[in-house]
Amino acid sequence: MQDDEECLRRAIENKLDNLRVAMPGKIIDFDEEVQTATVKPLIKEYVRGKWESLPMLPDVPCFFPRAGG
Repeated sequence: MQDDEECLRRAIENKLDNLRVAMPGKIIDFDEEVQTATVKPLIKEYVRGKWESLPMLPDVPCFFPRAGG
């Protein structure tokens, strides 16, 4: 039982380590009609012994919070 729990815990931790909820990026293209952008991530990822650029992110929703009158 302990081995199953430990295996599950490690699998969840591994997935959470790779979860991205925010990152800096540069807007390459913006679609005003549907309010989405193509974004180039400005960070790199270390994969198999070398740093690699992350792929472009298409159709990223954009929000412009407003307040007041």
